[in-house]
Amino acid sequence: MGRPPRRTLTPLSGELAAGDDPLPLPAEPEPRRRRRPPPTTKLGALLHGLRRFAIALAVASALILAVDALLGWFAEADSAKVLKLSFYVGGAFMAAAGAAVGSGSGRQAYYWSRSEREIEVSWSVVYVALGACLFGIGIALDIALG
Repeated sequence: MGRPPRRTLTPLSGELAAGDDPLPLPAEPEPRRRRRPPPTTKLGALLHGLRRFAIALAVASALILAVDALLGWFAEADSAKVLKLSFYVGGAFMAAAGAAVGSGSGRQAYYWSRSEREIEVSWSVVYVALGACLFGIGIALDIALG
């Protein structure tokens, strides 16, 4: 004896009470600020990248100065020595982070596509350049402060 033929499935409650008009989609929120168009020339792209690099360098320097102020306050250390050392350590940390990002440490890099590898290498170059600039600031402070 075979099974009886399968009947249609029982409709869900939303299907039974479905109206003619579906729910309207929520409206997209207004952007908070006007989006700038991407640069169209090589010079524009270079200036845009340099501006972003300068902002990243300023943020990294501000973080290093904040750590330096905390160390100077709580450890009551000589501010000139701690300032130079902070930039040396910050630059070395950024360069090490660049090397770690570029090597794909901790991730399965053999699954990456070519474009993903290029992006990782370019980010590692940025981190190493930031580290070199921070280290250079430490050298300049070392020369200036004696």
